[in-house]
Amino acid sequence: MKHILLISLLLCTSIQPAFTQDASLKFMQVNEQRHTGDAENRMSIIVAVDSLKIDADHLVQIKGSPLIIDNTGAVLAPFKNYPYGGYFQRDPELSIGFKAPRRDVTEIEKIIGTVEYFTISEEYKSKVVLPNFINHTNENLLASSPSLKLILINYNAIKKAYGTDDYYPEIKRMQQEIGIGKTMKEADIFFSDMFYFQNNNPELDLNFYIQDPDKIIHKITVYNGNGKQMSTNYSNSGNRYRISLSEEPLPDWKLEIHVKTKAAIKEIPFQFNNIKLP
Repeated sequence: MKHILLISLLLCTSIQPAFTQDASLKFMQVNEQRHTGDAENRMSIIVAVDSLKIDADHLVQIKGSPLIIDNTGAVLAPFKNYPYGGYFQRDPELSIGFKAPRRDVTEIEKIIGTVEYFTISEEYKSKVVLPNFINHTNENLLASSPSLKLILINYNAIKKAYGTDDYYPEIKRMQQEIGIGKTMKEADIFFSDMFYFQNNNPELDLNFYIQDPDKIIHKITVYNGNGKQMSTNYSNSGNRYRISLSEEPLPDWKLEIHVKTKAAIKEIPFQFNNIKLP
């Protein structure tokens, strides 16, 4: 049986000072995880956004892969997936993860990177609110954004045609006129998969055709007429996007879409020097 030893050591900011080019970011602590088996040893530096507003409409993330160099001059490979970035969050503490250096390394000489500060607002066109969206099926709800498509499928109508002589003429029309799929084959696969993966109660689902090549759609939420969130979860696979609801939708409900526009994202460069390791 393989045994794994997990070590976590913390360094408070009062013990180890660090330098940053932007006063909005401060060093918090170092975490270290070492294993006795074959698992990869890793470290993480925790930093915190200190002087910027962070809430549901103001999010942060570490952009890309920071440059991390130890005191021997070695460049340490960063981790990119959860919980080490690659997504916007409302938690002001950010984790920069990387492959742990040799045990004789005494400090991280420097970390250079960028924090992205995402403001969600209609002013920056990063919040799109669509009232009465339920009555706008089979049309691009994001037609004002050339690279994006979000088409709410009239599920009951296409399901009624499925298996009849009207089905293929209808999906051909939708492919040519609405732009669902680049070809008739793609449209056929889209609808076949939509039906195959449909939940038992389609009345509580919204099925969309989505086209987002640059992955700039951050979030899609459904609210009722009183502003209560009605969407419970979502699934996304290829061009299929499905939102599950707590109740059947009504005409006064609205769709709120958050988009990562250039105007809405501020880049904050940072650099920390001479971080002592445990």
